[in-house]
Amino acid sequence: MKRFFIAAFLLLGLFTFEQHRDRSNFLQGRKAILFYRSFQSAAAELEPFQVGSLGNFPYYWRVPRTREFNEATYRWINSNLKSNTKPVQLDQSFTNLYMDVLSKVTYSLSSTDQAHLDKLTSHIADHQLAVLETWKEVYGTLPGVQNNEEIIDKITHIIVSQWADPSTTLETVQHSNDIHTLLNNTPASGKRILPVFIRWVNAVNTANSFANDVSLNNAYINRALNAVQKPSAENGGMRISDSTGFIRPAYRITTPLHEVLSSLNSKDNKLKFSVSLLHSSGEEYNISIKGYESFRVSADKIFSLIEGDASEVLKDQMAVVDSPTEILVTLSGVAMINFGPVPFDKATGKSWYWIKPIQDAIKNGDKDVSGFKFSPKPQIDFSKEGPFGFLTGVLIARDVSFKVIDRSSALDED
Repeated sequence: MKRFFIAAFLLLGLFTFEQHRDRSNFLQGRKAILFYRSFQSAAAELEPFQVGSLGNFPYYWRVPRTREFNEATYRWINSNLKSNTKPVQLDQSFTNLYMDVLSKVTYSLSSTDQAHLDKLTSHIADHQLAVLETWKEVYGTLPGVQNNEEIIDKITHIIVSQWADPSTTLETVQHSNDIHTLLNNTPASGKRILPVFIRWVNAVNTANSFANDVSLNNAYINRALNAVQKPSAENGGMRISDSTGFIRPAYRITTPLHEVLSSLNSKDNKLKFSVSLLHSSGEEYNISIKGYESFRVSADKIFSLIEGDASEVLKDQMAVVDSPTEILVTLSGVAMINFGPVPFDKATGKSWYWIKPIQDAIKNGDKDVSGFKFSPKPQIDFSKEGPFGFLTGVLIARDVSFKVIDRSSALDED
């Protein structure tokens, strides 16, 4: 058995070895070896990845002179996954796809909850009227109001400011587990009014829990959508190193650059695995990597990437052998780089990536439930084969070497 060695090789855009002579070339980057995807997979699984039109992964994501985020890196990590491709490839802007999907999500109540809210609203009116009637029975008249002030608001102000020592607020009363203790300065005349007032407060609380779910969640969607549609410094956007000066929806790389460079320069970080090539039909070959789904590729792509005598040897071997041709791969100086969109912050209203409404809308579908739903439903495939996904990390390497194992009897001869 003979083994043929080549110092570096490129196979189907999966692996690469490049020398960089200056810092500007670092901005062009290296190719991704493996990746794990977000959103579509519950677990972070490494999978084969094919480099496409965006080229190698630009792992120098800070432009040295300006310290801005590298435009090439931004376009790379802001790409969605191309539909129905094996191995997976990058496609177009994920933020554009995300905008289209999120803009079709709303929060609404089920028919049962909406009917309950309507009933509660009617009860609030009844309890409010009871407060006003009891107040008038006790004091003989309702408190005076100014301008457009509601009488119930005036009564509430008197209760929270005069019947509590120290004074309190309606919000505190609504969240209190012991309103009687909180309103510790209630006059004797108010003892009859207080239980009626508490019933009104409880009715408002119950209705608010439903109404607030709708208003707050839809407000959050609008804020997240605004941050991706009209990114700015105020809503968490970031500036990248292009000539437009535009601010973009924010991404971040969580692996420090010094760790990446250290891993690439390490002599100990190595990864070994085998790749099998088997003739499929016509000019196509089946590519298999243990543990992953196989895929097909044309012969010209294989042989155009392996130069010199090794290419001819590989052609001869694959022409006469019906069994798979095995290639042993060694990656040296392996570095894992993790990245992703900056999550939406409800407290500050900053940044844009909020995936839960979309996930819930997918799960809820046409069900009559309270929660996030699509209206209208976007025309997009959310399955693993669809485009709604993106990379969250890449594995790159400094050097790639391989050994083609010759199993043909003709080539075994000296």
